[in-house]
Amino acid sequence: MRKILFLFTVLTCGFLFSQKNISKENQYYFYENKGQIVDQDGKENADVKYLFHSAGLNVQLRSNGFSYDVYQLEKIKENNSKKDS
Repeated sequence: MRKILFLFTVLTCGFLFSQKNISKENQYYFYENKGQIVDQDGKENADVKYLFHSAGLNVQLRSNGFSYDVYQLEKIKENNSKKDS
C-alpha cells in the first residue's frame, strides 16, 4: 500500500510540475464590468456583466444573454502631398 501511495504521489507531482507556464499576456479571459464599460454615448453600461476582448472579436455577457461583434482593422495610408497654391 505504501508503494502505491508513493507512486501516486510521485506521478501527481510530476504532472503538476510539468504544466506549461502560461504568460498572462497571452491569456484570454472575461473582464468583470466594474463600471468601466460604456455605451456609444459614453454612459456606463450596467447591463454588461462581463466583457471578452481579443483581436477582431468582442463578447459581452449580460444577465439575460450575450452579444458580440466582429471587426477587422484596416491601415489607412496618409496623403502627405502638399497642394500648389
